[in-house]
Amino acid sequence: MFELIKPIYPEIQRASSVLETALSNLNAVFHPEGMIMNAGWIQHTGGNFLFYREGFTDAVGRVTAAVDAERIAVAKALGIPAVPFIDVFYEAGLTTKAARDSGDISRACRESEPNKNHQVTLLARPPLRP
Repeated sequence: MFELIKPIYPEIQRASSVLETALSNLNAVFHPEGMIMNAGWIQHTGGNFLFYREGFTDAVGRVTAAVDAERIAVAKALGIPAVPFIDVFYEAGLTTKAARDSGDISRACRESEPNKNHQVTLLARPPLRP
């Protein structure tokens, strides 16, 4: 299957299993804690703030690093290759080399040029019933 898809998606990379692809999902590593830890700010501003530049404080970065360490430990226990979040984020062109080399996830997010203007998008939801 890989050889059939490679011409269509040249950036695709072979993985050892579907578990490797699942455990390498960057969005699952840093969006949940970023959203949860910024819930008050999201509600207060209606999402009108820069998620990566303003929302990724040092505390959010430390929690994200802890989640990433857990992800890597699970992968290791299963014998699945796993690359640290900050390295994948850098290799994807989403942060600077200096930020990657610092090991600081919050810095890597703040220095993400492709994401510099990314805001939280709030979807309309029905009002809560009493």
